[in-house]
Amino acid sequence: MTVNTVVGPPSRFRQGEERGARLGKVLKTVGRVKTVDEDQMALIGTRFMARDEIGAALARAMRSSGDDKVTMAQFNQALAHGVGSVEAPPPALCDFFATVEQVPDWVDFDLINEGAGVYRRSGKTGADVLLQLSLIGGYRFGGPTDLLVATGGLAGDMTLRRLGETQKWGVAVSEHDAMRRDGQGFQLTVHVRLMHAMVNHRFESGDRWDTNTWGLPINQSDQAATLGLFNGVFLLGVRALGMRITSADSLAVMHLWKYVGWLIGVDDDWLFDTEREQHAFNYHVLLAQSDITEAGPQLANGIVDAQELLHFRRF
Repeated sequence: MTVNTVVGPPSRFRQGEERGARLGKVLKTVGRVKTVDEDQMALIGTRFMARDEIGAALARAMRSSGDDKVTMAQFNQALAHGVGSVEAPPPALCDFFATVEQVPDWVDFDLINEGAGVYRRSGKTGADVLLQLSLIGGYRFGGPTDLLVATGGLAGDMTLRRLGETQKWGVAVSEHDAMRRDGQGFQLTVHVRLMHAMVNHRFESGDRWDTNTWGLPINQSDQAATLGLFNGVFLLGVRALGMRITSADSLAVMHLWKYVGWLIGVDDDWLFDTEREQHAFNYHVLLAQSDITEAGPQLANGIVDAQELLHFRRF
């Protein structure tokens, strides 16, 4: 569930629309977008101001000094062994795990495993697409890039660490049965949801983030846009580099990331079953963006420079 905390979208909304339309020509074609869906655009603008409320409640409890406080040890215990293994679990912890452990009726774990197999089969081609097209490509717009710079997460020595964490998560969700309750993919994804909520709480509570310009630090629209980089953009990229993707492969990859997106807190109506639906949404997301800021090149250069630090003794 999300809540709009500010009336109207942030000022970034649609600032770079002409540029986004140029960048999104391929998406417009493959998504079969004939005209801009203004209702969808309005929703994207609104959800720049919406957060994951279940995660936000847990983050508040973890920062609390009262009887409702949740500790990181309690969270880790619940994640590894279930909330029932925690002595006198606080309400926010119970509510959070009641949400993520309730598997939606539409989840098909066999299909998720097929999608994971496609991801594994993509090998270095998939890794190149995720790094150079999805990750660096996403740095062409203001907002999330400025948050990354503000957190220091992709600066200096932290660059390789954060890239390694992202790669570890990407590998984890693509293992067989990894998205079942006891799987590493499930557990890392739930952990990422908490980390997002903690970052949101930290920056919403301070004075270092311009909500009127960018929206909430980690908001529904940016989260849904990021999800699209791991499914739709990934599928377009690996095809362009010569990998054969069947219609069944496409549906399986989409289903894998639909469940990942659900676990991470993306609103249900932005979890898509088909690649075409995702491409159409991604096109509208491009139209909603602002122009590039100084943070984009800074992050991109940091990642490119970090590649020179990767040395492998063995072929």
